[in-house]
Amino acid sequence: MFPFDETVFSKLIKITAACFLLLSTGYGTLLSAPQTLTGSITVDRVHVREKPDTQSAIIASLQKGASIAIHNHLNGWYEIIIHNQRGFVSDQFAKVPDTQTADEEDASQSRSLKDYNHIQHQVGKITRNIETRQAEVESYAQKEISVVALLDEIDRTLNTSRKLTATLHRDIETLKQKINETLSASEEFSIRIKTSDELAGKRLVALFKLDGVGRLNFLMSAETLQDWAHRKYLLQRILTFDERIFVRLQEDKKKLEVLYEKQKIQYEDKQHLEKLQADQIQSIEKEKSNRQKLLADIRIKKSREINAIETLKQAAEQLNATVETLEKGDTTPEPPTPMIGSDFISSKGLLQLPVKGRIISSFGKEIHSRLNVETFRNGIDIQADRGEPIQSVYAGQIIFAEWYKGYGNMVIINHGNHYYSVYAHLEEVLKSKGDRVETGEVIGTAGDTGSVTGAGLYFEVRHRGKPMDPLEWIKTG
Repeated sequence: MFPFDETVFSKLIKITAACFLLLSTGYGTLLSAPQTLTGSITVDRVHVREKPDTQSAIIASLQKGASIAIHNHLNGWYEIIIHNQRGFVSDQFAKVPDTQTADEEDASQSRSLKDYNHIQHQVGKITRNIETRQAEVESYAQKEISVVALLDEIDRTLNTSRKLTATLHRDIETLKQKINETLSASEEFSIRIKTSDELAGKRLVALFKLDGVGRLNFLMSAETLQDWAHRKYLLQRILTFDERIFVRLQEDKKKLEVLYEKQKIQYEDKQHLEKLQADQIQSIEKEKSNRQKLLADIRIKKSREINAIETLKQAAEQLNATVETLEKGDTTPEPPTPMIGSDFISSKGLLQLPVKGRIISSFGKEIHSRLNVETFRNGIDIQADRGEPIQSVYAGQIIFAEWYKGYGNMVIINHGNHYYSVYAHLEEVLKSKGDRVETGEVIGTAGDTGSVTGAGLYFEVRHRGKPMDPLEWIKTG
């Protein structure tokens, strides 16, 4: 954060107040003796105060033309008696007849010369103060540019991290499905191995019984030598077949177990990476929030400096005007001036909002609520949940689909006849440059890339490059 020097600012206020005080004195005291003069009020509703101070309590109010008995003139205030009570009115809002004596006129001219020199000094002082303030504004402007650029980089990093997190999440879901499939296959192999064991066991029992009768008798019961050889081959084949099936099933089950362990490790690794990414996103979002606060603080201070400069410029201009008046020999200053698509056109008023959400800012001129600065918005902001689908408001061809500084991920669609629609702050862009899209086709998702107002969508409609009010194109209700 950049701490704002309140002492400097309070000095600025004091200098400005002093300038106005010099203006209000008339640069020549009209009354120097405790005599009573009759004056009159020159403006409507002048407050009579208990003390010569604008913060003092109001004891009465006088209308324009009211007659007043002036007893003294003190630092820009006339001391009067009203309702048997002493009060004070600013000499800016009253006048007295020109009844100066020759001595008083000489004294007034002498005071005017002193006032002139003093004011010249004040003008120089204010000019130097303005130069200092302008340098501070330049400094704040550079800091603002730097922070905005950094916020853009943070948005890029955040967008990349969110994309990676989304990819990891999809990989994890895929691995979970594969692990379930592997477990199911492993269970199936276990059942087949058990069945094979049971069948092999029955054959072994049969062979054992055969041995009990006599394997030799089984073989020797053959009528021919060829039959004997065939029987021997069949016995050997049965035993070998059972063994091969059993071994193959065991090997397949082992492979599945190895695959399961491998997938389990991958799953755990992906989960770990997803957690790291989530932590990183949280850290980046925190940094973004801090930078946004810093940017807001810089802009507030910049605005204060600009306002301070304007105040000083007004004071300097008024002082210069007074100097000119004094040079002409007129010691009665004027009252101070108060600070003051192809067929796109046929769809006008029929288009749907590009995203489900709430419109939070309108097209055209607006006054910044905090900085009190007038700006012009070329589009509208729609507040929406992150990830909410964004649809093309009308058929056309995408002519831009990438990152744009200050707007984050942005898509521009050409609807023909020099009509274009603009979609900014997207979380994810689902189309590419050159793609043709239909009305209502999803082109991306809502996000906060390049945005300082949170998740949503910035939307524009343009014709020949000139921005148009999107709400005139959107179907109401």
